[in-house]
Amino acid sequence: MADITMCTQTLCPNAAHCYRVQAKASDWQSMATFSYTISTRGVECENYMPMYRTVATDSTGHNVALSR
Repeated sequence: MADITMCTQTLCPNAAHCYRVQAKASDWQSMATFSYTISTRGVECENYMPMYRTVATDSTGHNVALSR
């Protein structure tokens, strides 16, 4: 359940790896249609939130990848 304003732009080129599009919505989720532009620098969106993985260290000192 995401405590963010989610994005409804499913056709955005960044949608596959944007947390605002991919997060699981709650029953009372706020949604918005954020705008984006495509330029020579790529896709530009002020509200883009990249998907990420958390890395933790177990008791042996090895890195353990945790999916979010």
